[in-house]
Amino acid sequence: VYLHQVISAAAGQEEADKRLVQSLRLVNQYSDSTFVSLRNFASQLSTVTIYGDDAIQMAMQFGLQLGISSENIKAASQQAIGLSSVLGIDLNSSMRMVAQAAEGNYTMLGRYIPALKEATTESEKHATVNQFLNNSYKMALTEGDTFTGKLKLLGNAFAFNVLNS
Repeated sequence: VYLHQVISAAAGQEEADKRLVQSLRLVNQYSDSTFVSLRNFASQLSTVTIYGDDAIQMAMQFGLQLGISSENIKAASQQAIGLSSVLGIDLNSSMRMVAQAAEGNYTMLGRYIPALKEATTESEKHATVNQFLNNSYKMALTEGDTFTGKLKLLGNAFAFNVLNS
């Protein structure tokens, strides 16, 4: 059983690494340092959220494909994690909404944020969305406080240690 878990974790991480590198290259933002920085950031997020680093890297690569720059993908990843936790949707769907919001398209988020209907200017809409996304990320950080959350964090730590030992 243990060997199967190790092989599965390694395969998932390899696929996530490959896809992140490919996405960075496709959007002409690849450098070794950028890749390592994003990979390390995903690993850090996996220690404080219930999401594994490979899932976070996959969401990052999707965000890059949607037009989020490598400079903004870390913040976008945190926002997508928060949105995913609060709405109970997958990371890629959350990343799509974050990317749309970054372009000023709040249609999808308007379904979930009633205060957006009251915002009249782009500035007010942007501030409302950012506040919601930032609060959502703070809430996502508390998911590890539950028994189930602690098990997921433990699983993330196990996968990290297996792959880095």
